[in-house]
Amino acid sequence: MSYIYHLEYATRTKVIQPQSVGKIVVAREQDEAFFREKMNGSVVVVGEDYDFLRDAEFFALECCQEITFLIERTCGTTKELFWEGYFTLYDIEWDLDNRTATIKKVNVRDRYNVIFSNWHKEVNWFGYIPPHRPAATYPSVHPLVRFNNTTLGSPEYNPSGSTTWTRGFYFNYAILFLVKETLKETGAEAYSDITEAQMSQFLTAETNPVNGKSNFLKDVILMHISDAKRPGSTEWADTGIVTLKEVLADLKSLYNAYWFVDDDGHFRIEHLSFFSNFSYTPPGITLDLTEVRFKDAMKGTNQYSYQTELLKGREGVEQTISAAGYEAKSEVWTQFANPSSPEFSGAYMVYGESCVPRDDKGEASTEFKIINLFTTDWRTVTFKPDTVPDQGWVLVHVTNFLAEDGVNYGWCPVSGDRYINGDLSMTRLYFEFGRTDLSFNYGMFSWQKEQPKLVDPESNYITERPLKARTVKRVKTFKAIELDMCCGDDYDFSGFIKHPLDDNCVVEQLEYDTEQQIVTMTVKSANECTDIPFPDYEEILEPNPDCPLEGQLLRTEQTRRYSAHTAINYVYITEFTDYYADGECGEYTKTRETRTVSPKRTNGPR
Repeated sequence: MSYIYHLEYATRTKVIQPQSVGKIVVAREQDEAFFREKMNGSVVVVGEDYDFLRDAEFFALECCQEITFLIERTCGTTKELFWEGYFTLYDIEWDLDNRTATIKKVNVRDRYNVIFSNWHKEVNWFGYIPPHRPAATYPSVHPLVRFNNTTLGSPEYNPSGSTTWTRGFYFNYAILFLVKETLKETGAEAYSDITEAQMSQFLTAETNPVNGKSNFLKDVILMHISDAKRPGSTEWADTGIVTLKEVLADLKSLYNAYWFVDDDGHFRIEHLSFFSNFSYTPPGITLDLTEVRFKDAMKGTNQYSYQTELLKGREGVEQTISAAGYEAKSEVWTQFANPSSPEFSGAYMVYGESCVPRDDKGEASTEFKIINLFTTDWRTVTFKPDTVPDQGWVLVHVTNFLAEDGVNYGWCPVSGDRYINGDLSMTRLYFEFGRTDLSFNYGMFSWQKEQPKLVDPESNYITERPLKARTVKRVKTFKAIELDMCCGDDYDFSGFIKHPLDDNCVVEQLEYDTEQQIVTMTVKSANECTDIPFPDYEEILEPNPDCPLEGQLLRTEQTRRYSAHTAINYVYITEFTDYYADGECGEYTKTRETRTVSPKRTNGPR
């Protein structure tokens, strides 16, 4: 096996023989879940290769001209591109006396460059008119989603007392539109030439691949807060500026969902658990370091340490808009009891004292993710509209567009109660999707950031519950292992790595030395400190898991339609029957009617 190095600029290209070449490091991108291959170190050229770069500087039209650096790998008659990068003339350190050029930094050129270069682009989310996807019997062809829900009337926010919202659109459509707009006229439009289903299995599958339950994420509606606060207004918001970078950051906090570009060149969003082996199917062992062929490589490597700085005493996520609105006093909602729940404001895990690392002052570190753009607290937005800003977006779970109360009720796991839009409460989202790569296996789960304390000792309101992580952080790091890179060597790093000291390691980093033709592998395994304060732990279960929750709207049927008339008007009456779950796999019904009045035509002029 050998490596060939190329420099290219404009129409010129040259095979070079550098004095030294940096190593190619494969590791996860900072704050992301995908891997990138970056060069660590510099490239030094002399002689004719130096002259080639001097010519590039002399003939360059601008000092920031890019020069391409290619590494080809050959094995027999087979040749393949191993790595591609680029640098500018600004990145070169010149030694004219010794005719040496040191390229201090070579950036990777890969499928992610175009995203990072454009994700700051501002996009108006209202520029998208999404396909309408109502219930099959819904007659409207309105391009935006229309649904009903009981709310307050108020002189400032809802003077007409309207209970109908017409300015929602599907969140998953909106995300795909944002990607398309961001990549428009970049040459990478094919990244987003996909459907919602191709963009994300996690967001669109009928059964969610993470929890195995019916996937409510496919039915999430996005609405500008100013429109949500004013259902009867005709002065709608027409500008909602967002950037792809901002939305992707909030998706990490909201859903624990991360983005990447797949091997087909398509933009994807999947749950964090997907990225262990880029599949929701658990990985098997793909590299066994206990095999005889690795005997020499494994000598002296049975060493490990712990990255305790990754372990937190408290961790979680919070919605800034929801938290501020829930706590604020409202002039619109004047009743003593808050119409909403604190479970929309945040979700936190607090761990026991036994294994939590502390600094020299005895303080445990914390990590809290923040959601800035979105709120899911529908009740606060609509019943306490003066406590939330007009700017921002509300996410709401709607599946029945004919219902009088179309926003779904959902179970909140800390209190065990059902709230309107409860499926999108922070505690519910964290319970379903946030328990991946936590610091410890067990902790106390709460909507309070600090250690929970009951305001009223006589109250039965539950503020915390024990909860088990699905997976924990991999903080056990083994000594690096050097493997030869020769023709015919077949190393599969995609699944679990079997180490003599642990069967379930994963690759943390690969470092390719093309000069020495070796790859140095660092592997990690999970935290062994389980921190179990609850020997009798039982998983929190949604009430009657085999039956819909009591009060959940199942369907709406139009049962009768007829007309009547008076001396001057025609009256069209439509009767509906709403079917609700009784919590015991049965149903109960409620009936209602709508009336449409139109004047009779006369013989006079129209």
